[in-house]
Amino acid sequence: MNESKTVTTAMDRMDINSIIRDIIRNLWAILLVALTVAMVVNMAVRMNHQTTYATKATFIVKSKTATNYTYSNLTAASRMATSFTNILNSNLLRKKVAQDLGMSSLDAKLSTSVISETNLMTLSVTA
Repeated sequence: MNESKTVTTAMDRMDINSIIRDIIRNLWAILLVALTVAMVVNMAVRMNHQTTYATKATFIVKSKTATNYTYSNLTAASRMATSFTNILNSNLLRKKVAQDLGMSSLDAKLSTSVISETNLMTLSVTA
């Protein structure tokens, strides 16, 4: 009455030689699918890629009345940065630049900032 039960695992039921033969026989199809997937991914990346350009320029702001580094130069730099920000973000300037470039609108980020405790102003443009 003692029946011997043998447990077969998935590994016992697989024929490794048959699997390797099937892979080698269909290697062309596997390579074709891999190549197709690579081309589709490459096309998707190229279509969704947007090139971004950025530049910075630094200016020295100096008051006409100041002869050397003084508090008036710092104040002038701060006022100049505020004025430049307002001018750069004005619709009139954006329309004029877009017109000169032959574009319908200017899709760029323009900003100015003052380097703290100096009379240096930085102009940044990213498009």
